[in-house]
Amino acid sequence: MKKASIFTFTIICLFFSCQQAEKKKVETQPKVTFDASVETDAIMKVIENETKCFFDGNYDCWANNWSHENYAMQAWNNDDGTFDAAIGLI
Repeated sequence: MKKASIFTFTIICLFFSCQQAEKKKVETQPKVTFDASVETDAIMKVIENETKCFFDGNYDCWANNWSHENYAMQAWNNDDGTFDAAIGLI
């Protein structure tokens, strides 16, 4: 009798362990959180504001349109054909 109950228990365990796993719904399309036209418009507004501030001679306004982090960089061409750059915390 003991062997029969062990055999039955083993069969039941095998039966439950062999059940197919539930198929999880996998989302194949990522959610769109980036709108290129919105981002382009925002970038253009910053560029336009920076340019206006520059030509108005308003340094504080102009500087507010730039990132002032260690990784920030600004480069320009000089009138004599040379170039220069300011790197970090500009």
